[in-house]
Amino acid sequence: MLNQMKIPVRLVLLGGFPMAALALVLLLSFQLSNQKDQLFDRLYQHHILALNDLLLIQRLTQKTALDAIRLYRTGWAATGTTIDAVNQSLEEAKAVWHAYQTQRTQGESDLNQRADQQFEQVVTLYQQWLQPAGSDALHILILNDSTFNMETDQSLGSFDQSLNTLIQNQLDAASAVQLEASALTRLLLRAYIYG
Repeated sequence: MLNQMKIPVRLVLLGGFPMAALALVLLLSFQLSNQKDQLFDRLYQHHILALNDLLLIQRLTQKTALDAIRLYRTGWAATGTTIDAVNQSLEEAKAVWHAYQTQRTQGESDLNQRADQQFEQVVTLYQQWLQPAGSDALHILILNDSTFNMETDQSLGSFDQSLNTLIQNQLDAASAVQLEASALTRLLLRAYIYG
C-alpha cells in the first residue's frame, strides 16, 4: 500500500504520525505535571501552613504561656515578667489564630466554631489569672492547686483536644492530596509506557 504512494505522503505517514503521537504524549505529560504542581501548591498553602499555625497556637497556649504561669506560681518569676511573657504569648497566638481563621479550608464547620469559642475561653482564662490580687500578687497565685489544675484541664484541655482534631483533619486532607498526586504520577507513567 505504501509502495503506491508518493514519497512525500509516505514521509508524512511514517514520520508525521509518530511525531504527532510523541507531541501528544509530551502535551499530556506537561498537563499532568502542571496539575501535580497545583496539587503540591494546594498541599502547602492549604494544609502545611495551616498545620504549622495550629501547632504554633498549641505551643503558645499550652506550653509557653502556661510555663510562665507555673514559674510565677512556684516563685521563680516576678509578676511583671510573668505578665509580659503571658501577654506576648497570647498576642502572638491571637495573630496566628486570626491568620488561621482567614485561610482555614473547612470554613465555619462545627469543629472550627467550637475551637474559636475555646480559644476565646483560653485567652479569657489567662487574662483572669493575670488580674491583680492585692498590691503585689496576681490572681493565679491565690488559687489552690486543685482549682488551678481543674481550670487548666477544662479550658486548656478541651482546646487542646480540638486543636488535635484540627491537626488530624489537616493531615487527612494532606494525605488525600498526596493520593491524588500519586494517581497523576501513575497516569503519567502509563502515558509514557504506552506512548
